[in-house]
Amino acid sequence: NDIAVMSFHTRLDALDGGVNTVLADLIGLRNTSNFGPAGEEIGKIGTLDAETTATELALRVKNLLGADVVRLTDSGKKINTVAVLGGGGKDYVTPALKSGADVLVTGEIGYNTAVIARDSGISVIEAGHYFTEAPVLAVLESLIRRRFPAIEFEYFVSNPTVTV
Repeated sequence: NDIAVMSFHTRLDALDGGVNTVLADLIGLRNTSNFGPAGEEIGKIGTLDAETTATELALRVKNLLGADVVRLTDSGKKINTVAVLGGGGKDYVTPALKSGADVLVTGEIGYNTAVIARDSGISVIEAGHYFTEAPVLAVLESLIRRRFPAIEFEYFVSNPTVTV
């Protein structure tokens, strides 16, 4: 039927300008750089324009991403340095902490990892796997449309979860 399908995942997470760059830009991070476990530095870390609380940032992230709900595990520290990792971020808590982050914004890490993070001095905002990765779709659409203006293009919204 002359249909082409392109599916990206980890490569799009790691790409400069990909999932984590878009997430950092959306939140408004400045002076960003990569962070992560050795050999997997695909997360982004940067600073906010002004210090805030974990609750205020969690609400901001929820609104920016259009998430139904976010989970906050608050270490009680003020937030200035933010690490982001779209999707599943449990392996990025320690690298975020070692990189100087006050908070990790990610899709999901799970209860036990969130408690360990809090007790180690870093807050965690879990905004949902889908919601932390989906913002890159509009960027991809724009790039493809600019490069191939004659091609019909659409992306499939595939969030399989709902909040009830």
